[in-house]
Amino acid sequence: MCVVFTSHKQAYPLPNDARLVFYVTSLTDPTTHGAAVNLELPGFHPDMKKILESEGKAERFFESAKPIMHDFMQEMREKGETRVVVVFVCRGGRHRSPYCANIFAKYVQASYDWVKAEELHPELDGVSLTSPNESKDAPRSGSVQRPIKYRYEAHTNMLHDVTVTLHDLDRMQDMYQEMLAEGLAGLQRMKKKRKSTGK
Repeated sequence: MCVVFTSHKQAYPLPNDARLVFYVTSLTDPTTHGAAVNLELPGFHPDMKKILESEGKAERFFESAKPIMHDFMQEMREKGETRVVVVFVCRGGRHRSPYCANIFAKYVQASYDWVKAEELHPELDGVSLTSPNESKDAPRSGSVQRPIKYRYEAHTNMLHDVTVTLHDLDRMQDMYQEMLAEGLAGLQRMKKKRKSTGK
């Protein structure tokens, strides 16, 4: 099974084939360190990693997310998936998310002998840290499903399931309002019919 770990900029829509998503904007933000770091460096560069790991948030996130990743990998294997995409989202897609994608790609590659891990970093000019030539065209088995989403909160060291987004809740509320309006309109039609027939 090929697992693509990709970094992603928060402002952009998620990739259509995303299956597991982690929002990591609460990790240490290198842009707040001013001249102490060259912000042109990607998150997986050793100098940038020192900044990202300086407060211990990255390590706590990694330990919190490992059980979720393990369960996800096992589920994808049981479903017979051949290619799955795991997305890490941060504000700019250049530091925190590439760092996390890199760390998890290495971890998964070392932990599961039935996985080929790849990395893709669109905001770093499409940098791919492994050669995708062998598996990028692998058939995608299974149906397209909405991704499972988690948001990491560093101050509580907790991952929150945000698969149902506020946008989804708004859409559900709109749907319920429409159903309620249709139900009321139906009752009004019944009342009018009763009045006209005298029943």
